[in-house]
This record gives sequence, structure tokens and C-alpha cells, in this order.
Amino acid sequence: MQTGTITVNPENTVTGTANASVCVNQALSPSITLTTTGATGIGVPSGLPAGVTATWNANTITISGTPTSTGTFNYTIPLTGGCGTVNATGTITVVSSNAVTGPVNQNLCFGEIVSPPIVHVTSGATGIGASSGLPPGLTAVWNNDTITITGTPTSTGTFNYTIPLTGGCGTIDATGTLTVNPAPIPVITGDSVICQGQSANLTTGNFNSYNWSSGATNQSTTVSPSATTTYYVIVTDANNCTGIDSIDVVVNPLPIITINGNTTICEGQSTTLTATGGGSYLWNNGNTASSITVSPSTPATYTVVVTTNAGCVDSSSVNISVLQQPNAQITGNTNMCSGKEYILTASGGGTYLWSTGDSTSTINVSTTIDTTFIVMVSNGACNAYDTINVNVLSNPSANAGSDVTINQIQTATLTATGGGTYLWTPSAGLDCDTCATVNAKPTETTNYCVTVTNTDGCVDTACVTVTVDFICGEIFVPTIFSPNDDGKNDTYCVLGNCIKEIDFKIYSRWGEIVFSTNDPKICWDGTYKGKLMNTGSFVYVLEATLTDGTLIQEKGNFTLVR
Repeated sequence: MQTGTITVNPENTVTGTANASVCVNQALSPSITLTTTGATGIGVPSGLPAGVTATWNANTITISGTPTSTGTFNYTIPLTGGCGTVNATGTITVVSSNAVTGPVNQNLCFGEIVSPPIVHVTSGATGIGASSGLPPGLTAVWNNDTITITGTPTSTGTFNYTIPLTGGCGTIDATGTLTVNPAPIPVITGDSVICQGQSANLTTGNFNSYNWSSGATNQSTTVSPSATTTYYVIVTDANNCTGIDSIDVVVNPLPIITINGNTTICEGQSTTLTATGGGSYLWNNGNTASSITVSPSTPATYTVVVTTNAGCVDSSSVNISVLQQPNAQITGNTNMCSGKEYILTASGGGTYLWSTGDSTSTINVSTTIDTTFIVMVSNGACNAYDTINVNVLSNPSANAGSDVTINQIQTATLTATGGGTYLWTPSAGLDCDTCATVNAKPTETTNYCVTVTNTDGCVDTACVTVTVDFICGEIFVPTIFSPNDDGKNDTYCVLGNCIKEIDFKIYSRWGEIVFSTNDPKICWDGTYKGKLMNTGSFVYVLEATLTDGTLIQEKGNFTLVR
């Protein structure tokens, strides 16, 4: 009988710790030991990290050394009896150094917020680090592996974070310096008080840049405000920090000057000028009082410089006009006949005012007593006076005698008395009009007046009436007339002494009116429409009223003879 043996090989297994974690530059301790069963030989490794080796001793694999990097390794181990292979795997982790990234140092200006925030990003940390030196005003917040520092630091500080490493690999520090630069402090100097119309020069210290509210970008600026104004400057220093300062420029008003006083004077007069509006005064004549009295002989200008209590100065002027004094004069008779009107004339000015109340340069005056006449002559505001003394002369006492009545054929003798010379008016019917005694033969009742003049030239007048008493008789109308220019019967008239009113018409033999009149003194000359009438008969119609009221109506014929 044949016999045999059937061998059943066990399954290949691997036991032991396949994974390990070490710090950088640390050796595996303990070593990684893998124990196999049923292996027929050494497996072929792959992925074994650098710095470590694998050693086989029978069925034991020992991995030792100092790994330089993390790696996952694999062993393919053949099974006994050709039963295939089995794998052994493991991971060696090298814990890396804790790294910190992000801004470490920052420069800030005082009062400035950390912006952007300081951010530290770490790797390999196992927890929140312990901080020291963090400037007041800042806070640190952890979020996983990120440290965020925010806030407004009030002072410079160097801060430190001690961060524990993963796997107990120790700690790493995160440090940084936060520098808080003081803000620049500009101080504006210059004219803080000016007068209206003036400029102020403002300046500040030395900085890198300037930004004035006036728009200037230099260290200094010149401003000319019309009212009190606040100006400020923003400066930047070498750390790019800014500071601000301001100044009030007070604008004081100029004095409001008034000059009161008479600006128009007459030659030889004075005027007082008074200035107001300030604390002190200086006139161009050197006077420092607010009021001055001046007496210019020609037109002049006076200027006053006024200074207020705030030191603001302005000036004002006034022109003084000097008017020429009028030269008052009165011309006219100084001897006047009593009651007679005379002319007095004033000259030397523009306007006149007499003691009589008249306001013209020439006036008519009459007086019966010795009188002084005064005139005020004005030339604008200037006045001058003149007077004239008038002596009153006696007038003659004229007498023309008593009234007399005569008939139309008589003569009346008239005698005047009372003076040296005589003048009768009217002269019609008189044989002499300059004689004291005259013969008068008027054709109608007449009022004769005589003007008597004495040796002083004074006159008086007296009158006398010569009444002519007419003897009327009858009215006579001729029956023939001959207009042949021989001086006899050349006109045809109605004759009568007492005709008061008349209506006289002459008709041709054909009934045409060739002449008509209402005046008893007008006669017909024998023409009609400018042509001589031929010899012939004509008819007249007469209606007349006599001075005694008698009415006469008459009609008749007459002949024109050539």
C-alpha cells in the first residue's frame, strides 16, 4: 500500500505595530517590529521613508533609523508552499516643525486701528499658545491654526506666542513688534487778529506734507478773510502719521468814519470839523483831537486817519469850499422928493433882501421922511450889507386956478402958481404950454393940468377944467357942393354945433348908397368905390341926436357939380 503525506500550510499573518510617529531628527524608538508566520522569505519593501532600514530575522522584520520624511511603506511577503503572498503595510509620520506665516512687524500711528489685522497662520500646533508682551488695546483670537490680532494699540510693544508642537515635539515661538508712532503735533503760528481788508500769514513746523483748509499745500499760507474764520492744517510726518491744528483768525472791522461840520464857508470864516468812529485821530494838519477848527482862504481838503481800539485804521476826507464874499453896493438918488417914486439898485451878489422886504436887485421906493434903506446881498451862504441914506426934499404946491366956463368962440385965461417951471397938458387949444399964464381956447370941454417943478426938481400937479358951452343953432345940410379941389365946398357935410350922434346916408338916383357915416366930422368927397362921381342929383337921409337930446330926422336932395 502506498502512503503519502498531505501538508496544509498555515495562512501567512503579520503582527506588530506598523505605524509610528516621530519628531524631526528623531530616531524610531521603539523600532517598528513586524512578525510574520508562514513566510517563506523576505518580502520586497516599497515606500520605505528615507533614513530608515528594514532587517529580517527569521520571521521578524525590524524597521529602525531616523526618518527624514513621512512615508507609507509596503511589504509583499511570499507564503510558505507557494500559497501566494500577504502584504504588510505601515505609515511612518515625521512631525514637521511648527511654522508661522503672516505679518510679524507693523508700524502704526497713535490712535490708528491695526488694519489690516495681524494674522499668524501656524501648522503643526496642538493648541492655543501662551502670549506675552501684547500691547494694550489689542486682542488675539485663535481659530484653529490662525491667530488674529486686532484693536487700537496705545503703545509700542514686542509680543510673543509660545505654541506647543504636535506629538509633543516641543514648542515654537511666534514673535513680532508693533510700533506705535506718535502723531505729529503741528502748531499754527501767525496773525490771529487782523483788520478788515488785511491778510494773515499762517505757518507751522517742518513736516513731510501739508494740507491747509485754505487749499495751500506749503508750510505757510496767506489768507484774507472778510469775517472771523477758523483755518486748520493737516500735516504728515516721515512715518506717514497725520496731525491737525487750527487757528481762529479774528477780523476786526475798520472804523466807520463820519466827519460833521460846515463844508462851505465864506472868506474869512472858520468851521469846526468833528470826526467820529475810532479811538484816536490824526488830521493832515497834525492835529490829534477829534474836532478841529480851520479857516482856509481857498478851497481845501482835510483828511483824518482814525484808529480803533483794536488797532484798525482807515481814513476819510472832506472838501471845504470857500465862497467869495459878496461886494454889496446900492446905487440911486440920495435926495428924493417927498412921495415921489425912485429906483434903488443893488449889486455884488446873487440874491438880495431889502429892508423893505423886496428880494429883487432893483426896487421902487417912495418916502415922505428921511429914510435909511438897507440891502443884504448874498452869494450862496455868504452875506454882505450896504445902506443908503435918503434925504426927503419938499415938493412945490401947484395951483392952476378955478374952473372956468366959456362958449365956443371965447378964450379962457389960466394962471398957475407954486414953482419955478410949468408944463401944461394937454397943449391943444393953448397959446403956450410952458408959461405960468396961458390962454386956452378949446373946441370942447377940456381938463388942463399943470406940472410945477421947483429948484430941487420936485414937482406937483394941479388941474383946472375949461367947460365949453356950445350955442347949438340949427343943423344945416347944403343943397350943392363942388368937389373940384379948389378949396371951396370940396366936401359934403352935415353942419351943426351940437350933434352928439348921427346916421347919414347918400343915395344915387338909382337908389344905391354911395356914402354912409356915423361920425359928424366925416364928410363925403364925391367919390364912390375910389372913382369920381359925375355931376348929378343925389338924395340924403339924416337921423341925428343933439347934445340936449333933440332927435332930428330929415331927407332931401342936393346936386354935385364938377
